[in-house]
Amino acid sequence: MTRVVNPRYIPFERRVIALDTFSKGMEFVRKGAQHDLADPIVRAAPSMFRDFDGRPVTPDEGLAP
Repeated sequence: MTRVVNPRYIPFERRVIALDTFSKGMEFVRKGAQHDLADPIVRAAPSMFRDFDGRPVTPDEGLAP
């Protein structure tokens, strides 16, 4: 049985996309999945994500000033 959950809204300027399918700990991410910059999986593996302009995510992005 598969459960489909509607993703929460992510503002465009904070939205990043996974470059490939990967897992980190118990978290599984599919290629093309959209995440928020502040999402813990993005913070743990920033090199696996790009913004929608193709710019790489840096480790300090998404942190509150």
